[in-house]
Amino acid sequence: MIHVYLLTIGTELTSGIQDDSNSTFLAGRLSELGMSCSHMHSASDEMEAVVHGIRDALEVADVILMTGGLGPTDDDITREAVSVAVGSPLVRDEKVVAKLKGIIGESEKVLKMADRPSSATMIPPGVGIASGLRLDADGKIIYALPGVPEEMREMFESHVVPDLVGGLVDGRSIAKTYKLCGLSEIEAEDKISPHIPEGVRLGVLPQVGEVHLRVIASSEAEIGVVDRAVNQLFREELYGVDNDSLASVVGRELLESGEKLSAVESCTGGLISKLLTDVAGSSHFFEGSIVSYSNEVKSGIVGIPESVLIEHGAVSRECAVMMARAGLEKISSDMCVAVTGIAGPDGATADKPVGLVYIALATRDGDVCNEHIYKGSRDVIRHRSAKGSLDLVRKYLSGLPV
Repeated sequence: MIHVYLLTIGTELTSGIQDDSNSTFLAGRLSELGMSCSHMHSASDEMEAVVHGIRDALEVADVILMTGGLGPTDDDITREAVSVAVGSPLVRDEKVVAKLKGIIGESEKVLKMADRPSSATMIPPGVGIASGLRLDADGKIIYALPGVPEEMREMFESHVVPDLVGGLVDGRSIAKTYKLCGLSEIEAEDKISPHIPEGVRLGVLPQVGEVHLRVIASSEAEIGVVDRAVNQLFREELYGVDNDSLASVVGRELLESGEKLSAVESCTGGLISKLLTDVAGSSHFFEGSIVSYSNEVKSGIVGIPESVLIEHGAVSRECAVMMARAGLEKISSDMCVAVTGIAGPDGATADKPVGLVYIALATRDGDVCNEHIYKGSRDVIRHRSAKGSLDLVRKYLSGLPV
């Protein structure tokens, strides 16, 4: 397997001012490509730190992916650091000089962006003006990409991916992620572990309201064994793979059925609608929603009788079902999901603890309502409630028990 070392450059990273989103993106993409990110390191904008990072990377990895430090300012030192680390003197690329002069001038600060180690080739920018670097060093490959995320991603996809996949295909593995909803990470691991073939790596990745099983294998046959096990063991919980999201799967199933969904939300405050409308083309399967956070909106706009709110409370099975039925009629959809609950930290009573949530689904054929007790912070409870609502819709559309 190819081992890749991620080296991100920038004092803004090592001082905690900025999150290292580049490493997160690159590690994910490398995994999708069947390559292992064996190390992840950030270095400040100091020559010694960057040179040391490059030399350490060359000791343990096959490919070094660097981001940052390719711009025109004094703290952009990646070109110089690579030159020192591999012992390849800097030269100025006249083709890049000509392009820079035509875009932003010819000051020395600008023109240093045309410098490269003599053993390196320039990677042309598709976005922005900073060129990247590619060079071989002692049988290892070094790529230096811009630190601006949009520029880095474009250069990685356009130049690095074809280079890696085309030249190093024999060292790649096969990766697949199975996405589950409705069980804990311990339950998922205990069920699947005995069915993982020897040599196949399993990662159990807890997400809010979900569990992802990440499998890395050396052959399609091994993936096939895991496929069969996952589909048999998690028939109700498995909602998708790889780039699927709960919302995208619900959207796809709604499009296939020709039905449209609406929502009436209380404790989630519009989060269900947000997740659905994050999916491109959601207007074809999602009609809209009502955020009925207060009792006044529940009674005055949604139409929940005040007698129901007084007798049963806003957080009750009765209220959730009536919210879903009301949304079905007021928004003129084929089905409506409704959620009401106590996200905390306040609002609990002796009978109704923080985390108590009712999720109802109303259709033209009837309705269903489930009670949940979600654990966690206010934000976690809200996200679990939204995911649980989408999962209820998914199960109904798939003909699974609800």
